[in-house]
Amino acid sequence: MRIAIVRVLYLTWDGAQDPYLETLFWPLLSRLRGFQFDVLQISPAKKDRTNPMKQRFQDQGIRYEHVRIPAGGKSWAAPWAIFQAVQKIRTLTAVENYQGFLFRSNLPAVVVRLLGPMIQEKMLIFDADGFVQDERVEFGAWSSRGTPYRILRSAETWPARPARAVLVRAEKAKSILLERAGPGCSAAKVFVATNGRDENEFLPQDATTHAAPPKIFFAGSFGPQYCPREMIAFYRQVQARVPRTEFEFCTPQPEPARKLFAQSWGSDARIKIHCLWGEDLRRAMRSADLGLSLRRPSFSMQAVSPIKCGEYLLSGVPVLLGRGTGDLDRILAKSFACRFLEDFSDSCLESAADWFVRAVLPRREEYRREARKTGLEHFSLDACLKAHQRAFDFAVASFRESPRGSVRQNPSGVRMAVRTGPSA
Repeated sequence: MRIAIVRVLYLTWDGAQDPYLETLFWPLLSRLRGFQFDVLQISPAKKDRTNPMKQRFQDQGIRYEHVRIPAGGKSWAAPWAIFQAVQKIRTLTAVENYQGFLFRSNLPAVVVRLLGPMIQEKMLIFDADGFVQDERVEFGAWSSRGTPYRILRSAETWPARPARAVLVRAEKAKSILLERAGPGCSAAKVFVATNGRDENEFLPQDATTHAAPPKIFFAGSFGPQYCPREMIAFYRQVQARVPRTEFEFCTPQPEPARKLFAQSWGSDARIKIHCLWGEDLRRAMRSADLGLSLRRPSFSMQAVSPIKCGEYLLSGVPVLLGRGTGDLDRILAKSFACRFLEDFSDSCLESAADWFVRAVLPRREEYRREARKTGLEHFSLDACLKAHQRAFDFAVASFRESPRGSVRQNPSGVRMAVRTGPSA
């Protein structure tokens, strides 16, 4: 009996400039053995961005559909997009033989729930990518007693029960989600998988091309949870020791970053603030001597796997981190290429600056090798793929064994592919 490919519709909700469907999730999903995915993306992106993406997917034989969230932050925008996504899925499932739905984060979970009885005959896999609603309470203007919070909190806990497998980014996230979901969610179906990056794209710089002066580097979003003022304070400590040190700050929100630096530092040619993507970003990153991955300790930060931390390490760049972010305290504890700040006090920042100047810079190539080794161990695409393969194989096996698993045969009579052991 020949083995069939399991067809799954992947539903994701992304920002207008968010590149992670193409650069983070699709490289992973396309490598899963025994599965074929089509994509439904909900985002504010316009056709000048989505049309080229659609063509690239079509060239690979993948169906890509898009629902655009109306611009302007209107209160009705998200409900409207959810309704459109529900209608789009109903249309797709009428012509496509999807055996399952994979949906990432809370709002796609709302969409799936609104599909009604249809989902009872589908294999559900929920990617619970962080605690979005808690982050918006801690660092935004949301109230934990407000309607938006309650909706997203329900959307987070509901799918953990009917889903055949659940993906989280950290062990602490697994514990919290299990507690919130209650006894209807088995710990056996919740899998921890960090965010992996393609180790063939994020490469260290050749030692012979490394140029002075020393450079501190940050890449990521701009906001209070990423500790920009503490980054400035650390840079001030380093520059007091090595005045020619540069600071390159790459963010999709360069204007508020420039305003903060102007207020806190003033004009300085050694500080470069801009927005980079793709190979331009990777090239700038690999030329750095230290990457900053600081996050303010909070409840929601326990559930994340910082993407840029893995990118720094794969690029051979040692990292300065804060405590309490996902599983980083545990998995990076033994790597000398990773330095943790116990807090953001002046004494801790001074100590970290001494470490960078006295340990990292004189032994830059040794730290480069250690960073790359650590990145490959924990944040490579291959390491992340193994965890996802286990989760997806578990979901298929669980679905086949359930009373609803009678739909595990597609109309051609070909059985769904199942692997119960870890991938190689």
